[in-house]
Amino acid sequence: ANRIGFPCIESTAVTSDGTNTTVSFNPHQGSVNFFGGFWVKISQTVVTGTEPLQFTTTGVSGSTVPVYLQSGTQATVANIVTSGGSVFLCFYDRDNNRVTLIS
Repeated sequence: ANRIGFPCIESTAVTSDGTNTTVSFNPHQGSVNFFGGFWVKISQTVVTGTEPLQFTTTGVSGSTVPVYLQSGTQATVANIVTSGGSVFLCFYDRDNNRVTLIS
């Protein structure tokens, strides 16, 4: 979504397998060396829930990563409740392959 400035990616789907809720993104340009903050726009409606949250890039094997809160606990669906179009700030720690939801 944002090609210049602070990176932003937009979700293509939010799905649940009954155990985890996964937010999917189209493959996006980015450096394999990316480390830092980025925006996530959740375009779908997300209702509250207790399932653990994870992000994945559609069609990229091994790209699914759990999303954590700043406290270190795994984020749940309740942390991204939206009627669609909400934007959240995240941080990617490449060294630990960890996404943290900031807000």
